[in-house]
Amino acid sequence: MVSTSENNASSNSKEEFKFNDLADILWKMILALGAVWVIISWTPAE
Repeated sequence: MVSTSENNASSNSKEEFKFNDLADILWKMILALGAVWVIISWTPAE
């Protein structure tokens, strides 16, 4: 029973780590896109 609990705990932490990793990547992508959009919108179109 103890080993089963340990396996579940490690599995949950792995999923949480993957989710945090994905969220971090998405956050960086959003920041990058936001920076690009600001630069484009602030650049004179003429």
